[in-house]
Amino acid sequence: MMLAITNGHIITMEGVEYHCGTVLVRDGLIEEVGDAIAIPEHAQVYDLQGKYLMPGMIDTHCHLGVSQDLQSLEAEREFMDDYILPQLRVIDAINTQAVGFKTAREAGITTVAVSPGSTCVVGGQIAVVKTMGGMVEHIILREPAALKMALGEIFTYRGLHREPTTQARMMVTASLREAFVRAENYAREDKDLDLSMDIIIQAKRGRLPVFVHARKADDMMTALRLAREFSLDLVVVHGNECESIAHYLVNYEVPVLISPISYNKTGDFESIDWSNLVRLEASGLKMAFCTDYPMIPIESLRHFAVKAHAAGLSRNTALAAITINSAHILGVDDEVGSLAEEKEADFVILDGDPLKAESNVLEVWIKGRKVFAKT
Repeated sequence: MMLAITNGHIITMEGVEYHCGTVLVRDGLIEEVGDAIAIPEHAQVYDLQGKYLMPGMIDTHCHLGVSQDLQSLEAEREFMDDYILPQLRVIDAINTQAVGFKTAREAGITTVAVSPGSTCVVGGQIAVVKTMGGMVEHIILREPAALKMALGEIFTYRGLHREPTTQARMMVTASLREAFVRAENYAREDKDLDLSMDIIIQAKRGRLPVFVHARKADDMMTALRLAREFSLDLVVVHGNECESIAHYLVNYEVPVLISPISYNKTGDFESIDWSNLVRLEASGLKMAFCTDYPMIPIESLRHFAVKAHAAGLSRNTALAAITINSAHILGVDDEVGSLAEEKEADFVILDGDPLKAESNVLEVWIKGRKVFAKT
């Protein structure tokens, strides 16, 4: 069936906005986008009456369906604070019935990167999934999408309510080096399949990006050092102090996934200096936004872009940070992240500009199927 969505303000994230545009959808895919499209006679016409239509939003780092509260994340630290577990797959723990999936859909988030927690040095394999619910196998967009690692202050305390370990940063980094050297040796030898070594080799050969939880500048530089030593495709998660080393990150083409808690542990939007993001944009740093749900509510993703834009972040960068930049970093930009021919028909209809706080999500579509309508 052909669906013609017409008479809308279409934000494509392909370098053009159509103030009175049309999107043609067939079999869950976008067939054509433009402002002078001939609508086929057999098409079902959907008149937007001037409303805004944008690509489905993408949360680049969260724990949706895996950890639904802060207590479950904290509890892991008692017994999983320094393990190397690359063989773990987050899809084996995702509960698609979790309430967060519904909340994400209603906020216009159609795709999420679900990550293991940051309580292991190597926590496992990240998966990119759609938010429409159903069996995990039916919502996977890319798996594995990345390998999750963690550096920094998490490991200065060995579990909850314990004394700090002064050599923790050196120990953690040494354990990562040892794991990569073991993987190199494994790859040179004719051995039976080792799931943990095999996934590390995939990362080392550039087939799988490495998402590293790092907040402080020195930890990010350690991540960059490891990436150069072992030829890793690095992505920094959080990067609280990335402004101070932005030139290094830009030089080595390392993107950063930023959430409100990158600047404020409580995620309090009103107390954050959003102008920091303006300076990061000026540096040329590629960034995307994330919620780190359940650290902050997943429905806050768009409002992060709203606040950043109000502080001076350009319109394109603010929108790209929740759409096409996110898709590119996750390696799924050939399928989602913008409205273009042959991409999946994931889009959001709003009653106003998405970068205006007062605008509301009215409908959400995933693969050409309406999954939410505001009543």
